[in-house]
Amino acid sequence: MRLEQSRARSALEAAALIAVMVGWWRFGARRLVADEPTAVVALAGGAVMLAAIGAMTWLGRSFASLGLRRDGVARDVRTGILFVVPAYLVTTTVSLALAAVALGLGVASVESLSEAKMPIVRLLGRTPPASVLPLALFVATYEEIAFRGFLLTRLAALAGPTAAIATSSVVFGLLHEASQGWLGVVQTTCVGVVLATLTLRRRSLWPAIACHATIDALGIALLLVVARALGGVPDASPD
Repeated sequence: MRLEQSRARSALEAAALIAVMVGWWRFGARRLVADEPTAVVALAGGAVMLAAIGAMTWLGRSFASLGLRRDGVARDVRTGILFVVPAYLVTTTVSLALAAVALGLGVASVESLSEAKMPIVRLLGRTPPASVLPLALFVATYEEIAFRGFLLTRLAALAGPTAAIATSSVVFGLLHEASQGWLGVVQTTCVGVVLATLTLRRRSLWPAIACHATIDALGIALLLVVARALGGVPDASPD
């Protein structure tokens, strides 16, 4: 995943992609989430991200830096699936510790933590069961291309691998704040750290895609099972 281009270009591309992500969420995704099926929101978001990345990698002739190599894909996929366990362990440990501190200090309540997660629960709770795996694969693919394939490599060229892992993971987490609250930011940031580390160590994007898709598929499937057991996903609270 070598990136052979100037630091200035890397900085410009990283800033451009972050601007596209923020703009999409503020002016596009929030409008679609209320009215459109989950698949429509995912397809629209993926199209916007991939179009931006495609244009920049084509102009910079840097497609190879994304890490979508052709050799060893099956091995990389197996590695990614195995990394679901450490990803869950890290995420659960950190998020439970921070939630316990917040509850202990009185700055959060169980109700507020639960309510912060409701936007994503309502969105994914409308997912048809047959769409769970295709949706998880698509979202994992375009998000990994964006965050670990494109953004991570640009940040690594600017500030080194450690800073790149931290920065790309924080950006990944912050973009989930509106739909999952601050605890969701912590959780997705932790997942981002695991996926970014895995990507740089394997020099391939496939392990991160496999791990991400497995986490999403398991999460959506569990949500649908719980929602069915409880009689459906609760509607949004009236203003």
